[in-house]
Amino acid sequence: SLNLACAQACAEAYPYFIHDAVFARRLYDCAAEDYAFGISAFKPTEDVCANAQAALCALSLHKLTRDAACIDHAAAFACKVLACQQTEPRTDLTPALCGYFYEDTAHTRPLSFFHNNSEQHMVECFIRLLDAAPAHPDAPLWQRSLELSAQYFRTISGCIPPYGIFP
Repeated sequence: SLNLACAQACAEAYPYFIHDAVFARRLYDCAAEDYAFGISAFKPTEDVCANAQAALCALSLHKLTRDAACIDHAAAFACKVLACQQTEPRTDLTPALCGYFYEDTAHTRPLSFFHNNSEQHMVECFIRLLDAAPAHPDAPLWQRSLELSAQYFRTISGCIPPYGIFP
């Protein structure tokens, strides 16, 4: 949702304007208000990108407000992201791959981006969740997702020799 994107932008900008108390307060208030509205209006979705972005927004708000409910929201969105990851090696592929994400929880189509603008969001949400809530019951799942992603990137990095770039 646009409200969540605005909330995240305001929350991320806040520390850079702390010297201007009036503007910083406005950023804080806008972040909190847009987040509250965005969360209340967020429609449940199976879309991996929407859930990863919502998790990142919740984590930005948690960093700003220290509201534990934001961690709960981020963890719930992260569950949907986890459900979109290929966790077992696909032996029908050469090399056998796992660790990549599908567009949705039904695994209908591998996630791909024509423009590199948000492909890091899935990995970033798990890194930030582990940083914000290392003792959370789902932390081992987030860690495993990161390990699978790393394995995937290591495997595909050798797929286009001699360049060593990702396909």
